[in-house]
Formats: sequence, structure tokens, C-alpha cells
Amino acid sequence: ASDGTVLLHSEHRSIGTSRADRSYFKTTMQGKTSTENLVSASTGELTTIISIPVFLDGKVAGVLFANLALKEMSKTSTDSIKIGKSGECFVIDGNGIMIAHPDKSNIGESFSNQDWIQRILSDKKGRVEYTWNGTRKIAYFRDIQEVDWYLVLPTDQDELLAPTME
Repeated sequence: ASDGTVLLHSEHRSIGTSRADRSYFKTTMQGKTSTENLVSASTGELTTIISIPVFLDGKVAGVLFANLALKEMSKTSTDSIKIGKSGECFVIDGNGIMIAHPDKSNIGESFSNQDWIQRILSDKKGRVEYTWNGTRKIAYFRDIQEVDWYLVLPTDQDELLAPTME
């Protein structure tokens, strides 16, 4: 509804609650689509909300939104991507928050204080070298503009460069 009241939802307990205070709701009521990473009011889990305006007679009458269950999405995407023996795949958002990672304890955590994450956020695509838990890493990365996410593919530097050392 235009006042933020949830009229339909897959989580029955969410019907009748309000989303009027959420920035995605406010943005979408201005006629713009929105993508926002946040803690879900319904599940308490980190989620991505994608919302679009619903128009009636040329005016915004409400908001249609969908939650992307990030832990579930991670199971069918980043969890199954392996690069060599040590390489993996993860996704961070534009604030350095972990969105998808094989180690679920990392999801929702901020890595924005890491210099190499700051470089990923500023460069948008490319390669970065860094040390993680005492291991030298090389990561290739690329932004996913539509949702303000970054796909990161790190692997151990020694493993990656081993063929050149023979």
C-alpha cells in the first residue's frame, strides 16, 4: 500500500506490518526502482531487496518488492565455484559487506576496513594482491552495477603462479 503497509507476503506474519521507514520503499514511491542490502524485517537475515513501483492511473500506488535470500543464493552460486585447490568466489556489496561466501559466518560482515576491499570498490574491475591469514592472495574482481555488488575470485598466489616457477 502507498502508506507502506504490507498487503501480501510469503511470510504470513509480515502481512499488515509497515515498510514505510525503509529507504527502498521511499525511493520506489518516488517512481524509481531500488536495490538495497539490509537485514530483513521478516527473517532477521541479511537480504537484498529489489523493488519496483506499482502504477495506477499514472501515479505510484504502491511498491512490489522481492527478497533475495543471500545464504540460499550463495549455496547455488559462490559455494560451487572453485578455482584450483585454494581459490573460491565471494560477493561484496558497495559498502564492503559480504553478501555471498562459502563460509556463511562471513555473510553480513563488513570488510570495508581492508585496504584491498577499498581498492576493489574504487577500481570496479581488475586484479588486487593482498595477504589474508598469512597467505599471499591474488584476486580478480568485477562490479555488478545493477545491484552494486562485486564478484571476487581470489586464490593463493603460490598456487596461481606455480606453473611459471617450473
